[in-house]
Amino acid sequence: MRTASRRQYGNRQSVTNNHGAIVGLRARTRVFWIIDLNSLDVTEATPWTGSKDIDPAWVGDVVYFISDRDGVANVWSYDTRSRRMAQLTRFSDFDVKSVDAGAGVVVFEQAGYVHELDPATGRSQRVNITAAGDFPWMMAQWKDVSGSLGSMAISP
Repeated sequence: MRTASRRQYGNRQSVTNNHGAIVGLRARTRVFWIIDLNSLDVTEATPWTGSKDIDPAWVGDVVYFISDRDGVANVWSYDTRSRRMAQLTRFSDFDVKSVDAGAGVVVFEQAGYVHELDPATGRSQRVNITAAGDFPWMMAQWKDVSGSLGSMAISP
């Protein structure tokens, strides 16, 4: 399985995959570059179009990132082999705020919801998250209320 590591250096961020390539990015800036650590070749992965390209994350040979090229920040991908970019989400209401990858999937937050993107199909789905509190007053419980009954009748 291919993995990636993320490092922050001041206002610069880098993400390295296990094939000896690195994505270099100034935090919240315009473009990112891919540097082959074996040959030291540098490729400008995303030509600047007046947009912000942020939060790169590797899955295999593809870098996923957030770009606001269409006016709203959406998830895009850049295939390092074919050198093709593709817009994967098309939200028009709220920006995608963060993206990350691991275990072969991409996850991102948009409109307060966590979404999971399958890189093989390019389809995303919202992740249902439920959190049960351990507050004593919210726990299901039995109470003896027989001493509080005043009268009893069958409902019509």
